Order: sequence, then structure tokens, then C-alpha cells
Amino acid sequence: MATNVPETFTEVPNSKLDTLHSLSSYASELYESAKSLLLGTKNGTGDLVREGVLPDVQLGSGPESADESVGRGRDSKLPSSDAIREAVQSIADPQSSLEAKLKSADEMARLGQNSFLVPDGRRYDVSTKEIGGRILVSIHTMDDQGNSHAVLRGIIERKGEVSKQLDANGKAVPYETGWASENLKDSPLVGSKEKTEVRPASSERTELNKTLTEKRIAPHELTAEERRKLANEHGELARELKQKQNRYELLKKTTEFKNKPLVDEIDRTTEQLDKLSEKDTELALDVGRRNQQVADNLREAGIGDGKTFDVEDPETFKCLRRAVAEKNGLDPSRRIKLEHDINALEKANSVAKEHAKQSAKLDEKLQKLMDKKEESERLLRDLSKELKDLRSELRKNEAQLKEGKFHENLAAIDKLPKEKREAIYKAMEQIAKNEGGPPNYLSPEQRQNLVVQIAHQIAHPQSITQGNKGTCGLASTELELAKNNPDKYAKYLADLATNGETKLPNGRSLKISADMINRNGKAHDDANPERSLASKIFQTATANRVIENEATAKGESAGTYVTERPGSRFPIELPDIDPRRSGKDFRPIEDTGERIVFPDGSVKHWEGVDHEDIAKLTTDLTGEEYEAKKIINGRNLDDPLIMAQAEKDFIEAAKKNGLPMKVSMTMLRGDFTGMDSEGGHELVVSKLVEGSPAMVYFENTAGGTDHSYPTGRPIPLSTLLKSMRETRMSDGNTHIEGYAISKRK
Repeated sequence: MATNVPETFTEVPNSKLDTLHSLSSYASELYESAKSLLLGTKNGTGDLVREGVLPDVQLGSGPESADESVGRGRDSKLPSSDAIREAVQSIADPQSSLEAKLKSADEMARLGQNSFLVPDGRRYDVSTKEIGGRILVSIHTMDDQGNSHAVLRGIIERKGEVSKQLDANGKAVPYETGWASENLKDSPLVGSKEKTEVRPASSERTELNKTLTEKRIAPHELTAEERRKLANEHGELARELKQKQNRYELLKKTTEFKNKPLVDEIDRTTEQLDKLSEKDTELALDVGRRNQQVADNLREAGIGDGKTFDVEDPETFKCLRRAVAEKNGLDPSRRIKLEHDINALEKANSVAKEHAKQSAKLDEKLQKLMDKKEESERLLRDLSKELKDLRSELRKNEAQLKEGKFHENLAAIDKLPKEKREAIYKAMEQIAKNEGGPPNYLSPEQRQNLVVQIAHQIAHPQSITQGNKGTCGLASTELELAKNNPDKYAKYLADLATNGETKLPNGRSLKISADMINRNGKAHDDANPERSLASKIFQTATANRVIENEATAKGESAGTYVTERPGSRFPIELPDIDPRRSGKDFRPIEDTGERIVFPDGSVKHWEGVDHEDIAKLTTDLTGEEYEAKKIINGRNLDDPLIMAQAEKDFIEAAKKNGLPMKVSMTMLRGDFTGMDSEGGHELVVSKLVEGSPAMVYFENTAGGTDHSYPTGRPIPLSTLLKSMRETRMSDGNTHIEGYAISKRK
């Protein structure tokens, strides 16, 4: 289970949680941050951006907050841009027309990305120039001698049409250059046709648009100028976000460097206070024991009722001594014993009070130190809020861009086989015609969003995410279903959104509680803005399916999966670790806000799903038999011959199943995923390139470094297989061997 990177949980201002590096280490990191600010890069990721592997908006590890937290796995990158990725995919798609590639190149540059890599391994750069409202677009690359050559070139007209550039004689020149045609025959950028006649919209698409208009929830169709404006805003926001992120990183390290002596003093004071607190408890228990003993002895002597005394009142001891002195008939030795016990109680209480005063003084000192540290971090907190606001603006911009691509996504759906196309449109019609009544009380905005999201996630399954929740296995299953069975995917979502339940091929059900969509007349917010409403509904319902499957197997009552804003409904559960020993990797909150609530009211933390759960769930959803298949089987992959056989086994499994194919593996910090995480995780292998070495592309629903096809960089199959071995992690625990979730044939 992996989730996106959290932002610092500022509601837990516990200085004990800060364990800093040595001064020399911080000086080194400070230098690197300053250099990254000047050069516009962040540590090693700058090279990847220059090579086009990562969009600029993916740079850096962000400041943290409770709103975007948390879980066993965390993405160390800023929110990625689906818009950039989709633009690059369009450019690299051999089926895209040359005009479409040039329009996508223009949009990509406006979004803030000016270079990219595609599967041929070559870097391409985009340049644009606006003249009189017309945009000259050029995609170019370097030859082996370092000379730059144009590959594609054209003009984007005011209304968005693409036309050819003219030579010195006023003659139109081809979009594809002669050099590219001669030297880049294997490149996906060349060899495409010029724009062909646009296929007319399907009757189902026409009917859906009519319904959306009648219900007044039709997505806004962007003009070319509106789309350019949004793309320009996206690029500006991305650049500002990158600059402020670099500022944050520099300020963070500078502040930590300056605060090192202060933090050391806080740690020393905290340790002293811990020791004093232990002693305070010990002394208080001793006073309580002596108080009860005196009360019991006095009662036996006929004085008092055996209740303990208020030792905080100085008059108490005078009264006790007077009562003993005035008591008639007491044996002298007993009177002496009682007076001795009262004196001992008074002395013990005095020692305890004096010790408590020392603790109070030390606690006051600690509070002043913490206040001083907090004040020194004020600018950091202010900048963190600015970054959070910028991310929010970027998300809104991205949502508008997706809405503006609605008709393009419908055009992609029109290309599907007739039966699948009809089922998808029927599902979207079902949502559009919903009147907003029980059980889920969908608002017009939610109905519009769901229609837009279903269309987008079917056209671009790689956009499906889990956000900051522990649902990697469910999100991976959602991605695979949207890709392979878009008709079933759309039907399940439509039924769940409008009825709260849908039937599966085997007669079982998927269910979602109404309060996971709307609660008390408002949209339910589980502090997961990176995930779409459609994915939230799907992942919540499939989590319930997994819980029910597990309960049925054990003969127990099933609970219900709930996802909340951390700390809003259930108390925050902090990790059971010593923060002072965990160093910079420690995060004060590991609670995603996910729980299982049982019929008797008991609550259990959501632990995610395992490989057997995923195989069973995939079988339920598709109606086909799936199994969790071991690939490694404990073999020693350090042996080249054994690795070669393991690669062969994986390739056979992939061919047998077909791609995409889900695999489970173990993430480690600093590995190829680009995640600041450790633990089990699911990936979706999307493309396999046989050869020496064999290479794989995959989708990661939690984010991380881009290894998607065709925008990301593939990794050697051997690297993926090694991550599927039984793995010992840094916390000393061993994670089980990974599996491929494939069809049983």
C-alpha cells in the first residue's frame, strides 16, 4: 500500500520530533539547495527535467500538511500534470496526425514543458514564437554530432487550426522535414499522416450532449483562445510553484542550520524533563502511599474516617499533629509512631513539591525554547501555506483543462467497439439523467464532474490515482479495468453514483455508503484532492468488496470501509516509533484517515489489500479467473543465468495475461519509483520491450518518477524483478515476495 507524500502535520508542534543532522551535513545540504535555487534544479531531478523525463511541476519534495497526508508510501514529487503527460503522449502517438502533434507541442510548451523524451530514446525540444496572433511551432532534435534539426514545424492559427509554414518564395513546406524523414524513420514523431477527415460523432455521443445540455450540466467547450489561456496559466503557476519550492527547500535548510544549537538545547532539555517527570511520578506515588497509610493508621487509632488528606494545605499537618496529641487513651509508643508517620508524609510531600517546582521551571524553559524555534520557522510556515494555495490553483487549472478535453475524450470513446461504446454512453446518460435524489443526492456539479471524469479516465486510464490514501491495489485494479473493460468500468461507476450499489458478473455486489459521497448536505471531503470523485467512489466500493470477501472466508461479519480527513472522525494514530531515533525520515503522522467500521461499532485501521485480495477482486469485476502468480520463487537473482530465466518467466506471464498487468513489489527509499517510501506497493506494467536488456514501462497510481509509456523512461525488467524479491527493509521487517496478478488459463 502506498500513498502520496504528506505535508507537515502542523497540529502536532512537538519539538521532540525534530532530529537534525550534523552541522557539516547541513552545510553540505545548504550548499546544494542554494545551487539548485540558482540553477533552477532540485538535486538530481534537475537533470531528468532537462532530459524531458519529468515535467517541471514534478520537482522537489514539498512541505507537508495534514491536508495531503499520509500513509505507508509517499510520493516525493509535487503534483504531476496529466495535461503535460497527455500532450506528450499525443506527440509520441504514431496514430496522431501531424497537425495534432504540433497543437500538442504548442500546448505542452504553454503548460511549462519545453523538452521531452519518447521511446526512441531521443530528446526533443519545442520552440514557439507568436507573431500577430499566429504561433510558429517547431519540434527539433540533435543529431549524433550535436547539430540541431527541425523535425516538425507548422503554424497554429488564431482559431486553433494548423497550417504549413512558407519558405522564402512563399511556398508551403511539409510539416515533416526532409531530414526527419531520412534520419528518424523509427521515431514515433514522423511518418504520421496529415489531418484526415474528422469522423462524425456517434449517435450515442450526440444524444449524451443533448441530455447534458437539457440538464444544464454540459461541460464548457473551450475555444482555442480559452485553451491557450488556461495552458499559459498552468505554465505560470508551475513556474511559480517551482521557484517557491526551491525557496522553501533553501529556507528550510537555512532555518534548520541556524536552529541546530537551539534544537540541541531543546533535545537536552527534553531529556532532562523526561527524567524529572519520571521522578515526579515516583515521588507523587510515594506521597499517595504514605497519605493512605497515615489515614489508615489514624482511623485504627480512632482518629478520622480513613480518607486521605489534602497535603497541599499547610494546615493539614498541624491539624493531624494536634489530633494525635489530643487523643486520649493512646499508647505512648503508638502516639510516637503516628507522629513519625505524619512527619515522614510531610517531608515526602515537601520533597515532591520541590521536585515539581524544578520540573515546572524546566518545562517553562522548554516552552520558551520551543516558542523561539516556532517563531524562527514562521516564514517557513507562511511559505508552506503559499505552496499549498498554489497547488490548489494548479489542481483547479488542471480540472478546467480536463473539462475542456471532454469532446476529445468522447471522440476517443467513439473509436471503441460498438457494444463497449454503447455501454459507456448508457452509463454516462444514467448519471446525467439522475435527479439528485436518494440515496446519494448527487449535485448538478457532481453529475457533471462524474461524466467528465469517466470520459477522461477511459480515454486516459493512466490519469487514475489513489492520492494520499492507502488504496494502491484498488487504484491499480481500477486503472486496468478502465483500460481493458471500459464498459464495465463505466457501468459500475454509474450504478454506484446513482444507486449506491451495482451487480458484478458473479452476482456479488459493489456498495458505497451515501455519506462517502455527500454528508449533511455537503460533498464529503476526505482531504484527498489529487483523486477524482469517480476514483473515490470506485476505490471505496471495491474496498468494501475486499472486506466482504475476507469476512466471508472467515465466517465473520463484514465491516464498512470509510475514508475521512485525518483526525476529523477518528483520533489520529501516531506510529509506534521513537521519533528521536528516526532521523529526517520520521513524519509525525502516518494516519490516512481510513478505517473499517464494524456492525458492533468497533473500528479497525485500514491496512490495504494483499495480492490474494487483488486477484479475487479482479475476478469479481471482470468475470474472468485471475490468480496471484509468483515469478521469483525464492531464486537468487544475482546469478545472471537465474535472472535470465526469471525474465523469461515474467515475459511469458505478461504474454499469457496481456498488458496491462498488475504486479506487487517492495518499495525502498531511493529506488526507481521515486517514492519517499518503504513497503508493499502495486504497479501496473503497461508495456514490455523484449531485448537485451528487456525493458518495462509501468503506471504508478501513487505518483513518483514517470515511467509511463510513452512519456516516461523505462526501467530494466531485471530492476523490477529484484524489487519483487522477498526484501528486508530498513526497519528490520521483511516484506514478502511480489506477485503478478494474471489470468488463470
